[in-house]
Amino acid sequence: MGDARTLDRRHPRIPVAKPNYSYEKRQRELAKKKKQDEKDARKRAARQAKSGEGDPPPQP
Repeated sequence: MGDARTLDRRHPRIPVAKPNYSYEKRQRELAKKKKQDEKDARKRAARQAKSGEGDPPPQP
């Protein structure tokens, strides 16, 4: 074969797709928020079950 300089002349550089870090970060944040919301819902359900079913939930 040829050396690297010869290969560069024969095959022009093809741009490579860059990773979209902001999208990945947003997806991680959404997953984290969903997990936290599910945890809060479980805690609310446990509190309501402990205090009684007839009581309205406390307002934040």
